[in-house]
Amino acid sequence: MRTQFFELYPSGHIPTVEKLEKSITALRKKLSAMNTEYNQADKKARELADAQRTIEDYLRQEQSRDQQKKRKRNDLE
Repeated sequence: MRTQFFELYPSGHIPTVEKLEKSITALRKKLSAMNTEYNQADKKARELADAQRTIEDYLRQEQSRDQQKKRKRNDLE
């Protein structure tokens, strides 16, 4: 038990309950801010991925149309 105590508190000084509560509150605020930042970044990443898929679909359709036009020209010749 003594070794565990010194692992947790190497200085040998136990923080007060108030100090620990303040630390917990600060960490919760930091976590909340980081979660908000993560959620915004995740939303933006999803929007960008969706936009990329939309552009790729559009380009595939255009390529397909161009190929069909070339086939029709070759059939007429």
